[in-house]
Amino acid sequence: MKPMYFATIAAAAILAAGAANATAYNFNVLYSGGGVATLAAGSDDPLATTMNAGDSFTYTLTGQNGGHWNTIGASDIFPLFAMNVAECGNRTGDRTLNLNNGATNIFTDSVVGDSQSCVHLGTNTVHLEGGMQFDQWQLIYSITSADVTSSPSSLLPWPGQAPEEYRPGSISYTAGVPEPAAWALMIAGFGLVGGTLRARHKKVAVSV
Repeated sequence: MKPMYFATIAAAAILAAGAANATAYNFNVLYSGGGVATLAAGSDDPLATTMNAGDSFTYTLTGQNGGHWNTIGASDIFPLFAMNVAECGNRTGDRTLNLNNGATNIFTDSVVGDSQSCVHLGTNTVHLEGGMQFDQWQLIYSITSADVTSSPSSLLPWPGQAPEEYRPGSISYTAGVPEPAAWALMIAGFGLVGGTLRARHKKVAVSV
């Protein structure tokens, strides 16, 4: 009786230690169109992260300066909503996918005990209707079991591409307009380049 009792206590202690060591990550990725993605200030870096069973993450991809996605037609889509990971193996997790437009949630899909294998960590097939518009998609995921680690290998979803680039027949992206401050920096940059070229031209003309 005592050996079984102590074995039970030991197993509980191991589980408690695993839960105590679990880490919750927040990956906030900003998207500018054309496959260009950057990390938001204060975000955890998925490319410097190794996740294990018990860990969880929230991955948010946000279109910048009014940029947004549109679904072209009703479609069953899987790769758009999964993180690209390096290790092939079996994983199980609880996940929620949210699509947001501004402060409004327009779509939610949740699954408990979703199973994946090999190169992705996230959703399996998700059905989206045509005519949807959203500027943010958010994947909330908790890894309940895994026989391998999970090391994300791209800021963008599996297979390391923007949604509209991987499934152009299902989703399109309308790029946003840079904010006035960004325009000012761009114009100043163009002016600096132009001034440098004019100065070089004058120098060459004088030397001749």
